[in-house]
Amino acid sequence: AALFHQMDHGGREAMLYDLLEIDHSAIDLRTTPRTGALLDQIIHTMPTVKKFWFERLRAGTLMDEHKEWEVFATTKELHKAYLEFSDNCGERYKIIDRQFGKEIRNLCPKTRRHRVTMSEKQTWVLVFPNLDTCRHDFEQLIKGKIDWEEDIDGQEL
Repeated sequence: AALFHQMDHGGREAMLYDLLEIDHSAIDLRTTPRTGALLDQIIHTMPTVKKFWFERLRAGTLMDEHKEWEVFATTKELHKAYLEFSDNCGERYKIIDRQFGKEIRNLCPKTRRHRVTMSEKQTWVLVFPNLDTCRHDFEQLIKGKIDWEEDIDGQEL
């Protein structure tokens, strides 16, 4: 009742006055504030291949069985890991191996594709820069800073 009384006795006018006196010149409504919630939303809505790459960067290894960051992985093994990740995410439309390599190189531009001999067979590998460079490139892509030592939900790893 007190609020209605105040609004009916000059409260609306006082509020309008206060709103008109706010300095809006420093506010750019076309620029989205970069918050933790926005970062969560960006990651949640990424295509599966980007989510896969984000998870690899968070883990600090190219493959689950690796103990540390390796500078290369066969395209076949990495694509297989992506397919398993996609299955776990419930992705119905997975990208083929050739497109997968292109997507990874878009996510990490300093990555190079090479043909090498492994076990007497020619195999395609992706050669990556160091982990810090890959993480930096990913942050540039999403235009946000990620605390790589912390889980995305705020829990310590």
